Amino acid sequence: MTRNDSSASGWGSFILGLAIMGVIALGALMPLTHVQKVLDADRASIRSLLNEDEAEEAVFDSAKFEDNGDPLRDVYLQDGQKINKWASERMEVVTLWGQMISYRMTLLHIWLLAMLPLLLASFVDGYFVREGRKYAFKQQSSVRHKAGVMVATGFSIIAALSILLPVPVSPLLMPFALASVGLAAWIWVGNLQKRI
Repeated sequence: MTRNDSSASGWGSFILGLAIMGVIALGALMPLTHVQKVLDADRASIRSLLNEDEAEEAVFDSAKFEDNGDPLRDVYLQDGQKINKWASERMEVVTLWGQMISYRMTLLHIWLLAMLPLLLASFVDGYFVREGRKYAFKQQSSVRHKAGVMVATGFSIIAALSILLPVPVSPLLMPFALASVGLAAWIWVGNLQKRI
């Protein structure tokens, strides 16, 4: 392993550690009303795009959790004391956050299925552009290749953050991010070096 590889691995571990601590901090400090508002805003935005029946059938049924009121109403610790309000609220926040992530993952899967032909076409076209340039007297652009990789990575990170972060997100962000990844992949694959 070279010096640059070990430093990149160290930064990746550091960023992953910060992300895990951030998730724990969000779960411990996020107000319950905020998560409920974000979940309601997400549902209202998809209902504004679809009619009520389509939204229920396509998205909400596949990302549904059973709501039985307060699930921790009768939870007791081993010594018979009732669990305190903060711990009960944290469990509810984490459950609603999981429901929000499940809902957004369902939306991503729906959009991915619709955008899959575009993504595959961009990869295949980029590959044939590269093959055509192999036998022509054209130079592959390492700058475009790097830009394509950076844009694809950036939009993939944006899509992942839009799934995980508890902020209201438009459902139209997913197809935009997928189309941008497809365009970046076309640039990236089309400008791979002739000899790898």
